[in-house]
Amino acid sequence: MLFGGDDFMFEVKTRARILTHGSKTKGVLLLILPAAAFTGLIISVLLFILCSYYPAETVFEGWFFSQTIKNNPAFSVFIKYFFLFCSVLFLLFFSSLRFTLMAYFYYRTDKNQSRPKSFISLKTGAKNFRCGAFLFLIKTAYFALFLLPGAISSAVIYMLVNSRGIPAATLYTGLAVSFIQLIAAIAAAFIFFGRYYMTEYLLYLNPLMSVREAVISSASLMRGKLFSTALFRLQMIPWLALKQVIFILPFALSYSSLLRAVMREKIFAEDKTKVNSPAVSFYINKKSKFF
Repeated sequence: MLFGGDDFMFEVKTRARILTHGSKTKGVLLLILPAAAFTGLIISVLLFILCSYYPAETVFEGWFFSQTIKNNPAFSVFIKYFFLFCSVLFLLFFSSLRFTLMAYFYYRTDKNQSRPKSFISLKTGAKNFRCGAFLFLIKTAYFALFLLPGAISSAVIYMLVNSRGIPAATLYTGLAVSFIQLIAAIAAAFIFFGRYYMTEYLLYLNPLMSVREAVISSASLMRGKLFSTALFRLQMIPWLALKQVIFILPFALSYSSLLRAVMREKIFAEDKTKVNSPAVSFYINKKSKFF
């Protein structure tokens, strides 16, 4: 079956729609956990920043322990770093619980894989935070590279205008070219970033896989699928917007998450039929495995 064809997409959407039965309520309940962790993260970061710029007794003036802070200056320093510690802790919990939420929908597509609750740990949170940071840096670097031609064109126009001036027609033409280059850069980056579409799914399938291995494997799996995957990701945008509507949230969350899960499962399964690789890996320890 042709990847990205009408029959392929119909199969993906139909399977995702069927799998939403029984997953809406639990999906929303699982969403509450990372949302609570994220709220704790924001509050902890804000309190750490406030305690860094103002004395703790000023920040907590009127609270029942404010007098204790005034009488013990060292306690003020302790409170500041306590909120820093809480920020890191909430960040790791948020990263772990967010991945657990995604793992729940991956598990719905194949219950022979890792159970979602196995990903609730600080170690998993740290690994997935590293993955997010690593991908952010890679995407930022590539996006800057894609923007380079437009940035150079804009800089040239700016220098010409400030140095000796240019005719209005030339100015408007240059601005139009720069704008087209900007739009082309955004579109090219969006398509190119599909290389990393499978990274999270691979970390779910192979918990012992390193972040670097997952990124490289994702790029390999996505060869020849970037454009069709970009079209699929564009189709997902309305569903992502609908998740902001409270009364549609249960269905929008489960359906959009299962669409991604089924699509990633199809991409992975399609690749397995092309290469002679084992379907099951047995991990002996953290450094070795046999098939």
